[in-house]
Amino acid sequence: MRHFFVIADAFYFPQNAYQCALEFAQGFEKNLSFMVVLNSTNQSDIESMEASWQAKINDLQLTTSVPLSMYVVNTQIPEFIVMTERTETPMLFFEIAKKTLFNNPNQLFKELKELRIPFVFTKNNQVLKPKLSNILVPIGFLSEEKEKAPYSCNMGRYLGSEIIIYQAKDYGSKTPKNVESVKKLYDQFSLSYSVVQANSDSFGVEKEAAKVAEKLGVGMILVSTSRDYGLDDLLFGSKELHSFKHASCPVMFINPRPDLYVLCW
Repeated sequence: MRHFFVIADAFYFPQNAYQCALEFAQGFEKNLSFMVVLNSTNQSDIESMEASWQAKINDLQLTTSVPLSMYVVNTQIPEFIVMTERTETPMLFFEIAKKTLFNNPNQLFKELKELRIPFVFTKNNQVLKPKLSNILVPIGFLSEEKEKAPYSCNMGRYLGSEIIIYQAKDYGSKTPKNVESVKKLYDQFSLSYSVVQANSDSFGVEKEAAKVAEKLGVGMILVSTSRDYGLDDLLFGSKELHSFKHASCPVMFINPRPDLYVLCW
C-alpha cells in the first residue's frame, strides 16, 4: 500500500499538514505515515521519541479509518528524495513553522529541487483550515504549466474538488493553448471547473492567485517551481517563495520535469 508522508520535526506536531494529508489519504484510499525527524542517533532518545509519537498516533487513529503509522528517523532531505522513488510515494507534506527543522521554505525549495513528486507546504498560522472542495490552478505560458493538469484532475476525481483555472493575462497564444490542453483533460473525466481571467501576466499570476485564494474560498493552490534560480531569485526570492508567503491555504508545488509526456501536448 502506498503512503502519503507527512515530514515532521520530532518536537512539533504539524496539525495543518496532517489535516491536509488526511484528506488526500481518505480520497485516494491510501495510508498516511509520519516521517519524524530527530537530530540524534542516541538509541534512548530514539526510543523515547518513538513512544511519544506512537501515543499521538494511537489517539489520532481513534478519529479516522485511514491507517496511520510513524517512523522516527535521522534523515536529511536528499535521503527522503531517494526514499520516495523507492517506495513510490505519491506526495510529501511539510508544515512551515518557526523554531522547527522546517522553518525556512526557501531552503526546502532548494533541497527538494530533484523531487519527482508534488510536495505540499502548509503554515501553522493559516487563516483557512485545509479544505479541498475548491482548488485554484494558475496557468501561464510555460509548457510545464500543463504539469498541473494531472494532479488537479486527480483531485477533482478522487477528492471531489471543484477546479478554478486562473488564466494569466498574456498576449499571444501560448497561455490560451495551455488552458485548452488542461480543460481537455478535465473534460475527459467530466470534472466541474471554471476559468477566471487574472489581472497579472504569467510572471505574476501565481502570486496573484495566492493573494485572491482566501476571497475565492479555495483550499489549495497549485504552483510550479522555478526551472533555475537567477540573480533576482537569489536577491529577492523565487516566485514559489512569494506565492507561499502570500498564501492563506496549503500550496502544492510541482517541480518542472523535462521527461514528462505533458510537455508534448
